[in-house]
Amino acid sequence: MKKKLFAHLGAHKTATSLVQRYFMSKSKHYEREGVKFLTREQVSSYISWGDKIIQDGEKFSNFLHQESENTKAPNLMFSNENSLGRPLKNKAGLYPNHRPILKSLKDITKDFDTKIVFSIRRQADFLQSYYLQRIHQGDFLTFSQFIDEIDLGNISWRPLIECLHETFGKDNVIILDFDYIKMGQNEYLKHFLNVTVGPEIKFNEEFDKIVNPSISDRGLHMALRINPLLRKNTGETGLVRKFLQAHFSNQTETRPLLLSEELKSKIGTIYDREYEDLISG
Repeated sequence: MKKKLFAHLGAHKTATSLVQRYFMSKSKHYEREGVKFLTREQVSSYISWGDKIIQDGEKFSNFLHQESENTKAPNLMFSNENSLGRPLKNKAGLYPNHRPILKSLKDITKDFDTKIVFSIRRQADFLQSYYLQRIHQGDFLTFSQFIDEIDLGNISWRPLIECLHETFGKDNVIILDFDYIKMGQNEYLKHFLNVTVGPEIKFNEEFDKIVNPSISDRGLHMALRINPLLRKNTGETGLVRKFLQAHFSNQTETRPLLLSEELKSKIGTIYDREYEDLISG
């Protein structure tokens, strides 16, 4: 029988870092339970921003086969939110390069019983959270400049999800609702485990670390002034990010107010009903 492979492809800002850090920290427990988790660091060199999936899929395939042979666990799992490329690029939709990436990933994983896991969140929240991620990564554009780059009439999740269904089969695609995070980290992780590998896998609840917190309003204002002064590829961006997350995160301070209520309502009017349809299957 083919081993199962659970490929968690994102989307960005849907607790992917939480999933990755949790399963990495509990890797021995879950391998005993039958799930071999491949860390983000292990798979990143075969993925990059999705370009390596297209250009050099054979290396990724060989890696997955080697890891499969090295474990008795019947299930493999990896999580990497960069798998489908950069989101919100060139006003061409949420993940404009998803189709060729998914076609190549299908070929790479053809020897496995592959299940695709894709987590989504409401568009208004996604836009705000991904903007702050851009600032974390060293950008210094204002939110108004960021929004002006986006075609708000072309940010539906549906085209990507339909492509997932066409490529892997609807029964092999699991769509996760990020709203579950409101129940807490452990409940979100338990839900993730239940809808992927299944509730028969014993859940290890000992995880209370806050992963990748976003910056507060004051942190954002600081970053917009500091980031233009940072030298690229020197590690300075990472140092500033850690400092702001440690001392000026939204865990302890006020969240930034980015979208106006009018624009947030407009985006919700366009996409919220569709979102409910997509997460309900």
